[in-house]
Amino acid sequence: MIDSGERDRIRRKWFRFGIVLAILYATFTLVLFVLFEMSPRLGILVGVVGGTVGAIVLTIFVLYVYREDPPTDEKDRG
Repeated sequence: MIDSGERDRIRRKWFRFGIVLAILYATFTLVLFVLFEMSPRLGILVGVVGGTVGAIVLTIFVLYVYREDPPTDEKDRG
């Protein structure tokens, strides 16, 4: 079983990750606004390519780098 302290640590970790992700998303949106003002074609290109690459990188990061395997107890293995 995961104790209360460990559970809180994991929740704080994911909360911080969510905050960082929100800041990156807001920054990306502001960059797109600027690019759309300069050139709509460039804004669309950066939006599509950047969004696709960003989603793939985010998925790989969460699934293989950032996640933690839950701790196991010997008695839980049965």
